[in-house]
Amino acid sequence: MKNIFLLLFCVILSFNSFSQGSESKSMHYIFVIDNTMSMEGWAELTPDIWKDVKGQISNTISTLDDKQGSVISIYTFSDKLDVVMNLSEVDIGIYREDILSSISSLKAEGKTTCIYYSFKNLIDILSTDNQEMLNKYHNRIYLFTDSEEDCNVQENQISCDDAFSDWCTIRSNQDKAEIVLFDDSINESATGLLSCISDKECIWTSKGISTQ
Repeated sequence: MKNIFLLLFCVILSFNSFSQGSESKSMHYIFVIDNTMSMEGWAELTPDIWKDVKGQISNTISTLDDKQGSVISIYTFSDKLDVVMNLSEVDIGIYREDILSSISSLKAEGKTTCIYYSFKNLIDILSTDNQEMLNKYHNRIYLFTDSEEDCNVQENQISCDDAFSDWCTIRSNQDKAEIVLFDDSINESATGLLSCISDKECIWTSKGISTQ
């Protein structure tokens, strides 16, 4: 339980630090959640962190101010990116309970982890209509995963540079992206995800802690 509050505190700190600067735009919080089966534990080889992750995201959403026109988008991903609730840019003040209910009902059923493809797909969405969303909001992206890049879907296999380069180019100083990692096997010596973004100042990383 202590670890849950520690992670929640760190995430809230991130939100607060990201909020510094210009207040001329509303905030757009974007949660991108790995819903592969390993999040619920895989053949006793990985811990079941699914309820922890959903609970921590829900707790964070519950703390967000609903009086500033802030909006939320929620996506899940495994081999591809899927929008939750069939809605995007959901107003926190109006739909908070619907958002929390949708998160609670999410299931971890995916079979492969396409982090790079899913992240690039999200940036393509934000870039549509002459980058309308990027121009309209301060965008805060939080991608939660317990895995390295492990995409075995041939048409969805892209490089690290292809995944993140567009975001690094088009984002403003007030747009932030953070990858929250929950797997103890992912560390600073990893040759995959962390290595690929180590030289990219446009991507933050933080370590999630499982209580299982």
